[in-house]
Amino acid sequence: MSLETLVKEVYSSAKENKNLFIFESTSSQKEANGIQFQINYVPTLAKKPTDGNNEKPINPFLNPDPALVVKEDGNYRILLNKFCVVPHHLLIITKEYQPQTLPLFPPDMLIGWKTLMNAYGPSNPGMLFYNCGPQSGASQGHKHMQIIPLVGAGVQPPIQQAVDNIENSKAGEIYTLDQLPYVHVLTPLDRKFMDESADAAVEDYLGQMFFGLLDAMFQQLRFLDDDKEATNKKPSFNFMITSQFMLLVPRRLEDGITEDGIKLSMNSLGFGGFLLAKTESEYKALQAMPNLMDLLTQVGFPRPLNHSQELHQEQQQDQEGTLAT
Repeated sequence: MSLETLVKEVYSSAKENKNLFIFESTSSQKEANGIQFQINYVPTLAKKPTDGNNEKPINPFLNPDPALVVKEDGNYRILLNKFCVVPHHLLIITKEYQPQTLPLFPPDMLIGWKTLMNAYGPSNPGMLFYNCGPQSGASQGHKHMQIIPLVGAGVQPPIQQAVDNIENSKAGEIYTLDQLPYVHVLTPLDRKFMDESADAAVEDYLGQMFFGLLDAMFQQLRFLDDDKEATNKKPSFNFMITSQFMLLVPRRLEDGITEDGIKLSMNSLGFGGFLLAKTESEYKALQAMPNLMDLLTQVGFPRPLNHSQELHQEQQQDQEGTLAT
């Protein structure tokens, strides 16, 4: 049975037996720097059950509800998200506890990529994201990746609109986007190579791309005036990957504050162009913001001037050094 069929069958059964809850949402769009952000208002999330007065938080991933398990794959489990806004929202968790402060390793990348490519069918793209570290907006401390299907016009995350502006983009090159005022790094993927290669080669390729981005991210942080703030904390970042590119954004704060003084927690989805409001006041505050990029820049690191050129120069030097060895 295909993974796509498994996802649909387990989802239908879990929903019917009330092991899973889908929350209705209202959405609107708001443009910022040429990107059409999607703002989702999900009031039911404000009433989502919590651990109550438990002194020690419960880890739902150590013994997950069997009704939510789609598949076991080596050291990983693929689960349905118990509380979802988008149907078929998946989690990929490690069977043994690993902290969410760790980066993704090549085996993580491979299981993530294979799930992303097969969970929703060849004509229905998805997006994988990983919230790493204390400031990333992660809701659980047990290492987990998440995958959502992309539905609606364009079937790509809103950030794709900025990615498409890269002229003559090349797979494996590291880019920054002029439209994004916060520190970030992005690389297009070589789909032809991955589609034609065995798992071992794909795992190695994805690992190289990810750690290349991670190195470039720290390289960018060295350019910042507030360097101590960037390096004295445990690293936090948001990562996302689609069928076309990887994006990595370092985090400075978990919460941003709107002009109305409303605090909003942000995770990887925000940098993909999907913003979430749990209350009407949050929804209105997001709609009223003159520029949504200001909120993302608050929780990330503002980009210094001319640092796209500096990054490119260092990247070229690194590549020349590699070719010379």
